[in-house]
Amino acid sequence: CNTSLPLSKLRRQEGIANNWLSRQKPVLSCCPQCRKPLPRCAICLLPLGCLNPYMELKRERTSAAALRNSAGATHGDDLSELSNLPFAEWFTWCMRCKHGGHAHHLVGWFANHDTCAVSGCDCPCQFDSK
Repeated sequence: CNTSLPLSKLRRQEGIANNWLSRQKPVLSCCPQCRKPLPRCAICLLPLGCLNPYMELKRERTSAAALRNSAGATHGDDLSELSNLPFAEWFTWCMRCKHGGHAHHLVGWFANHDTCAVSGCDCPCQFDSK
């Protein structure tokens, strides 16, 4: 659907869209906006999950309450803790052929192969020949 679902939109919708998202796992296998399945990894064929934005909103509220209790200021859109995600949960894709997967799977693939992991695609994804 090419639509982002920022935390500010979730804050405004409060009980509307959060109802479905609040019952989901922390990592979604579908789009949080339209619920279409996310693409699959070219290696393991599991969905490329995305973080449940409701869980981020919940985390934000918990940390904001903790900051208020300790007399600190709150930064509502600070998602710096997401930088601590393990490499195994990252995903990437080729800008040329648009195929992709979990980053650690593709690192392993390109250690032994020169072309895309998708059958029938001969794109040299990791290398630019020019």
